[in-house]
Amino acid sequence: MNLIWRHKPFLVVISAPSGTGKTTICRLTISLDQNLAYSISATTRKMREGERDGYDYHFVSKETFKKWIEKGKLVEWSEIYGEYYGTPLEPIERYMKEGKDVLLDLDKRGKDLLEERFPNRVVSIFLVPPGLDELRKRLITRGVESQDKLEVRLEKMKEELTW
Repeated sequence: MNLIWRHKPFLVVISAPSGTGKTTICRLTISLDQNLAYSISATTRKMREGERDGYDYHFVSKETFKKWIEKGKLVEWSEIYGEYYGTPLEPIERYMKEGKDVLLDLDKRGKDLLEERFPNRVVSIFLVPPGLDELRKRLITRGVESQDKLEVRLEKMKEELTW
Protein backbone atom coordinates (compact mmCIF):
# COMPACT_ATOMS: atom_id res chain seq x y z
CA MET A 1 0.00 0.00 0.00
CA ASN A 2 1.43 3.37 -1.03
CA LEU A 3 0.47 6.10 1.41
CA ILE A 4 1.06 9.69 0.40
CA TRP A 5 1.24 12.19 3.23
CA ARG A 6 -0.24 15.52 2.28
CA HIS A 7 0.99 18.42 4.30
CA LYS A 8 -1.74 20.86 5.24
CA PRO A 9 -0.04 24.25 5.76
CA PHE A 10 -0.24 25.96 9.11
CA LEU A 11 0.62 29.36 10.58
CA VAL A 12 3.38 29.88 13.16
CA VAL A 13 3.07 33.01 15.28
CA ILE A 14 6.10 34.37 17.13
CA SER A 15 5.21 36.89 19.84
CA ALA A 16 7.38 38.80 22.30
CA PRO A 17 7.85 42.31 23.66
CA SER A 18 9.83 44.79 21.54
CA GLY A 19 13.56 44.20 21.73
CA THR A 20 13.33 40.51 22.62
CA GLY A 21 14.74 39.29 19.30
CA LYS A 22 11.68 38.25 17.26
CA THR A 23 13.02 39.58 13.98
CA THR A 24 16.37 37.85 14.41
CA ILE A 25 14.72 34.53 15.24
CA CYS A 26 12.22 34.83 12.37
CA ARG A 27 14.93 35.58 9.80
CA LEU A 28 17.11 32.71 11.00
CA THR A 29 14.16 30.30 10.95
CA ILE A 30 13.14 31.33 7.43
CA SER A 31 16.70 30.77 6.20
CA LEU A 32 16.60 27.18 7.47
CA ASP A 33 13.37 25.96 5.84
CA GLN A 34 12.37 26.49 2.21
CA ASN A 35 8.83 25.36 2.97
CA LEU A 36 8.38 28.26 5.41
CA ALA A 37 7.34 31.71 4.18
CA TYR A 38 7.48 34.93 6.17
CA SER A 39 4.46 37.20 6.32
CA ILE A 40 5.67 40.79 6.03
CA SER A 41 3.55 43.20 8.04
CA ALA A 42 2.36 46.57 6.79
CA THR A 43 2.81 49.81 8.70
CA THR A 44 2.18 53.51 8.38
CA ARG A 45 5.21 54.48 10.47
CA LYS A 46 8.23 56.04 8.84
CA MET A 47 10.99 53.78 7.62
CA ARG A 48 13.97 53.62 9.99
CA GLU A 49 17.56 53.79 8.83
CA GLY A 50 18.60 50.48 7.30
CA GLU A 51 15.05 49.22 6.74
CA ARG A 52 13.78 48.22 3.31
CA ASP A 53 10.24 48.40 1.97
CA GLY A 54 8.92 44.91 1.24
CA TYR A 55 11.58 43.27 3.40
CA ASP A 56 11.20 44.72 6.89
CA TYR A 57 7.65 46.03 6.38
CA HIS A 58 5.35 47.20 3.63
CA PHE A 59 5.48 50.93 4.32
CA VAL A 60 2.20 52.55 3.26
CA SER A 61 0.31 55.78 3.85
CA LYS A 62 -2.47 55.99 6.43
CA GLU A 63 -4.89 56.53 3.56
CA THR A 64 -3.83 53.28 1.87
CA PHE A 65 -3.92 51.38 5.15
CA LYS A 66 -7.45 52.59 5.92
CA LYS A 67 -8.59 51.51 2.44
CA TRP A 68 -7.14 48.05 3.10
CA ILE A 69 -9.14 47.89 6.35
CA GLU A 70 -12.35 48.86 4.55
CA LYS A 71 -11.79 46.28 1.80
CA GLY A 72 -10.97 43.45 4.23
CA LYS A 73 -7.42 43.08 2.92
CA LEU A 74 -5.92 42.64 6.39
CA VAL A 75 -6.18 39.57 8.62
CA GLU A 76 -5.59 41.74 11.63
CA TRP A 77 -4.56 45.30 12.35
CA SER A 78 -4.13 47.70 15.21
CA GLU A 79 -3.08 51.22 15.99
CA ILE A 80 0.04 51.28 18.15
CA TYR A 81 1.95 54.36 19.26
CA GLY A 82 -0.10 56.50 16.82
CA GLU A 83 0.73 54.36 13.77
CA TYR A 84 -1.08 51.47 12.09
CA TYR A 85 0.32 47.94 11.84
CA GLY A 86 -1.35 44.98 10.15
CA THR A 87 -1.04 41.69 8.33
CA PRO A 88 -2.03 41.54 4.65
CA LEU A 89 -4.27 38.54 3.91
CA GLU A 90 -3.33 37.86 0.27
CA PRO A 91 0.27 36.67 0.82
CA ILE A 92 -0.83 34.29 3.60
CA GLU A 93 -3.49 32.71 1.39
CA ARG A 94 -1.06 32.49 -1.55
CA TYR A 95 1.69 30.84 0.53
CA MET A 96 -0.77 28.32 1.96
CA LYS A 97 -2.08 27.46 -1.53
CA GLU A 98 1.56 26.82 -2.50
CA GLY A 99 1.75 24.35 0.39
CA LYS A 100 3.97 26.53 2.55
CA ASP A 101 3.69 27.12 6.27
CA VAL A 102 3.68 30.81 7.20
CA LEU A 103 5.70 32.49 9.94
CA LEU A 104 4.21 35.66 11.45
CA ASP A 105 5.37 38.17 14.06
CA LEU A 106 2.22 39.23 15.94
CA ASP A 107 1.07 40.41 19.34
CA LYS A 108 -1.50 38.43 21.33
CA ARG A 109 -4.48 40.28 19.85
CA GLY A 110 -3.20 39.65 16.32
CA LYS A 111 -2.68 35.97 17.11
CA ASP A 112 -6.23 35.69 18.48
CA LEU A 113 -7.68 37.27 15.32
CA LEU A 114 -5.58 34.96 13.14
CA GLU A 115 -6.91 31.95 15.07
CA GLU A 116 -10.48 33.13 14.41
CA ARG A 117 -9.76 33.41 10.68
CA PHE A 118 -7.80 30.14 10.48
CA PRO A 119 -9.15 27.88 13.25
CA ASN A 120 -6.94 24.91 14.21
CA ARG A 121 -4.19 26.16 11.86
CA VAL A 122 -2.16 28.35 14.26
CA VAL A 123 0.86 27.40 16.36
CA SER A 124 1.87 30.13 18.79
CA ILE A 125 5.29 30.71 20.39
CA PHE A 126 5.85 33.42 22.98
CA LEU A 127 9.46 34.47 23.58
CA VAL A 128 10.30 35.55 27.11
CA PRO A 129 12.78 38.42 27.26
CA PRO A 130 15.88 38.40 29.49
CA GLY A 131 14.30 41.05 31.73
CA LEU A 132 12.81 44.54 31.60
CA ASP A 133 16.13 46.24 32.39
CA GLU A 134 17.80 44.49 29.46
CA LEU A 135 14.90 45.34 27.15
CA ARG A 136 15.11 48.99 28.22
CA LYS A 137 18.83 49.00 27.32
CA ARG A 138 18.15 47.40 23.94
CA LEU A 139 15.44 49.91 23.06
CA ILE A 140 17.56 52.85 24.16
CA THR A 141 20.49 51.50 22.12
CA ARG A 142 18.28 51.37 19.02
CA GLY A 143 17.89 55.14 19.37
CA VAL A 144 14.74 55.31 17.28
CA GLU A 145 12.13 56.16 19.93
CA SER A 146 11.33 59.38 21.73
CA GLN A 147 11.35 59.11 25.52
CA ASP A 148 7.52 59.17 25.54
CA LYS A 149 7.23 56.32 23.03
CA LEU A 150 9.91 54.36 24.87
CA GLU A 151 7.90 54.57 28.10
CA VAL A 152 4.72 53.47 26.28
CA ARG A 153 6.58 50.46 24.85
CA LEU A 154 7.91 49.52 28.29
CA GLU A 155 4.40 49.68 29.79
CA LYS A 156 3.08 47.52 26.95
CA MET A 157 5.85 45.00 27.68
CA LYS A 158 4.66 44.65 31.26
CA GLU A 159 1.15 43.89 29.95
CA GLU A 160 2.46 41.40 27.40
CA LEU A 161 4.38 39.48 30.03
CA THR A 162 1.14 38.80 31.95
CA TRP A 163 -0.41 36.76 29.09
